[in-house]
Amino acid sequence: MRHCAKLLIAGLVLLASFRPALLKAQYPGAAINRWTPGPDMAMPRAAACAALLPDGRLLVAGGIGSSGVLHAAELYGLDGTFAPAAPMAQARTGAACVAMQDGRVLVTGGSDGASALASAEIYDPASNTWQSSGSMAVARAGHTAALMPSGSVFDRGRRQQWNRRRLRRTICCERQVPGVGALSTPRKDSAIAVLPNHQVIIAGGSDGHSALATVDLYDPGRGVIVPPEPC
Repeated sequence: MRHCAKLLIAGLVLLASFRPALLKAQYPGAAINRWTPGPDMAMPRAAACAALLPDGRLLVAGGIGSSGVLHAAELYGLDGTFAPAAPMAQARTGAACVAMQDGRVLVTGGSDGASALASAEIYDPASNTWQSSGSMAVARAGHTAALMPSGSVFDRGRRQQWNRRRLRRTICCERQVPGVGALSTPRKDSAIAVLPNHQVIIAGGSDGHSALATVDLYDPGRGVIVPPEPC
């Protein structure tokens, strides 16, 4: 099951389950240290991505639903309910969402259900519209992305090409447009965060066969991936 947790301005964490059979979101009671059932999402979905907007709303985009790969997006509002947002131009699952400094949200890659995508698009919450944002250097799905202090987006993950029997993986990494080298191992569904020293840590995930304990560090000053250490 893939989840996506985001910190809300109110100081609570919204944990939305994107598994098709589950519509509920949950958030912890900050003062009572327990989980409370949240509202239903507008649409059941798995493998969606999410990003927190500056005004405290949460954007949930894409994924897989009962009808297949989704264009649909929705917003979790300050009133504590989910409501439909404008749909993406491209249906995508396993994409990466990252909120940019200007308040818009960049959505990169994912899969259309048949192959990985290199395309990206940007959501503008002020106008509730999407626009194309060109393409990544490498098509990828199941990847993660993080906003660098400089305002650029570090996009990390694996390229994947689907067929009926086999998934072929190559490792790749890019900082917005220019390439920045390869990770130590192919990984998907890993955790990513920007550290106080502006390095990016990519931890754990799966290589397609088993869970990983290793981490990679990206040093933007040198533009290199640092060898991994055990978690």
